Amino acid sequence: TFPVVPDLDSMSASSFSLSFENLTRLIENSSFAASQKKESKKEFQCVLIHITNGEVRFVASDSTVLAIEKVNLQLPDVKLLVPTSVLNMLTTFNLDPKEEITIQYVPSLVGFMFKNTKILSVIINGEFPDYTMLVREQSDYSI
Repeated sequence: TFPVVPDLDSMSASSFSLSFENLTRLIENSSFAASQKKESKKEFQCVLIHITNGEVRFVASDSTVLAIEKVNLQLPDVKLLVPTSVLNMLTTFNLDPKEEITIQYVPSLVGFMFKNTKILSVIINGEFPDYTMLVREQSDYSI
């Protein structure tokens, strides 16, 4: 028999929504930097979804390259380490760019819901390195 699929609604999950267009942009502009090597630390094989200071940030690194993509959204602070493979799979769906994707999470699970589809994943238990120490908020130069 198949295992029972967890119901995030019954687990008092927190949630927020992003358009498919924004979610795809966040994933594509960050996930490429995650490590593809199985022998890498699990934290480097994931994308950190970091909600802080009115931003949703998708952050990935293989320890030599760092990628950060963000969108403004006022939400409570949280950090979720999500396997890159799960996020990359989301970008393969042929959805309207304006379609709202609901992201629900509890301490051990994250779910992505749209139309009649639910994609669930474990949240990786680990500590992503403090990338904020590497990135300046202000710079004298612009590109």
